[in-house]
Amino acid sequence: MSDVLLVTGGAGFIGSRIVAAARERGLRVRVLDSLRDDVHPASTPPPLPDDVEFIRGDVRDAEMCARALRGVRAVCHQAAKVGLGVDFADAPDYTASNVLGTAVLLAAMADAGVERLVLASSMVVYGEGRYRDALGPVAAAPRTIADLEAGMFEPRSPRTGEPLQPERIDESAPTDPRNVYAATKLAQEQLAASWARETGGRAALLRYHNVYGPGMPQGTPYAGVAALFRTEAEAGRPPLVFEDGGQRRDFVHVDDVAAANLAALDWTARDGTVPDTAVPEGAGRAGAMPDGTARDGTVPEGTVPGGTAPGTTAGQDAGAVRAFNVATGEVHTVGELAAAIAAARGGPPPVVTGRFRAGDVRHITASADRIHAELGWRARVGFSEGVGEFALAAMRPTVAGARAGARANGPAGAAAGAQVRGVVGARAEAQADRPTETAAGPSTRGVAGARNLAGAPADTGGLAGRYAATTSNRFPAEGRR
Repeated sequence: MSDVLLVTGGAGFIGSRIVAAARERGLRVRVLDSLRDDVHPASTPPPLPDDVEFIRGDVRDAEMCARALRGVRAVCHQAAKVGLGVDFADAPDYTASNVLGTAVLLAAMADAGVERLVLASSMVVYGEGRYRDALGPVAAAPRTIADLEAGMFEPRSPRTGEPLQPERIDESAPTDPRNVYAATKLAQEQLAASWARETGGRAALLRYHNVYGPGMPQGTPYAGVAALFRTEAEAGRPPLVFEDGGQRRDFVHVDDVAAANLAALDWTARDGTVPDTAVPEGAGRAGAMPDGTARDGTVPEGTVPGGTAPGTTAGQDAGAVRAFNVATGEVHTVGELAAAIAAARGGPPPVVTGRFRAGDVRHITASADRIHAELGWRARVGFSEGVGEFALAAMRPTVAGARAGARANGPAGAAAGAQVRGVVGARAEAQADRPTETAAGPSTRGVAGARNLAGAPADTGGLAGRYAATTSNRFPAEGRR
């Protein structure tokens, strides 16, 4: 069998960066991508290098999967419908694209004898983050509408009634998916585990936290909060921040996510070896890592290609399955992200609206200890550097974005179907957080008197003609990646 790496969704935001990183490793790469119009411009070929074989096809097509898997040694499965969705009518597409598509791909891998899988999962499988009160660790109950309407955004302890203290969540935490997308990501993990047990394959499940970076889809209801803020800032408008902007997240750069995929690929090697390839000297991104060391793409002494540290085990026994948080381990807030993007572009500061979406997760930040220890991977792009680059870098236009913009400017004025209550004249972008995975659509409510992050009252009334509020409440808001 040849050493071909198949990247499903390899023409997308994250997938294309994995392709580039794999080529730097000297790997032969094949891409299977359906070029969905919610993440790709119409009739535009994917910007892939000439030496990357591209197959346009859907992972739900068994014959297409069989063709794509010929000669393949390992699979990075990135193809998925992401985000929260416009409304519950998206549920069949999520389920078909993510659950059925993964099942068809895994069945084809079993038939082809492909034994190594890296799966793009998501932090959304956890639901709410990890918390404690004065008595110790405790699960956070859903926040009440009464508290949210009163501007009390922190989850309360079911034991003491006091606000809970957030903590970083690790992979041992129970899963609690709270929306359709999250349920499908957990189903993907469970299918991968079943495949590994029955075939002797090995699967690394990468739970991406809030991924951002150049090339994010622009203006689509299936983009993340970073893309929404970036789109507003580019247009000279203040990013609108829900709640009080204090929602804690872990923002991880797309180039680091690509590197994590290669480290996970090494982990799946049965015999404990990694491919005899090397990163070309001087390849990669210039700059400095958060610890001040060089970030020029060269391999540090004592480290094998792909980022596996000395003393770690690259290979795994047959049937091994392991989840890894792909995160920096650093905490930042949604408000910080909005402010950093606005400042980098020299635009107006973000506006904190006080609006909310029932069911949104308040805090979700990650422990990255497992991926550090077992894969030898660490995020190399710092928050300030990465967000500063992202604020000015090009984004990816989409057909869905154009449609959403047309709807936002139309008579109804509802941006991409978002349902808003409580703030007349404020824009209706939904601000669920994964990076790449949210959508305008779930019902939102809020309080009048929006303020910018500098504390001054914000004038949002002038936006009423473009983004009008509606009173529909079809789809309670839920979590995100």
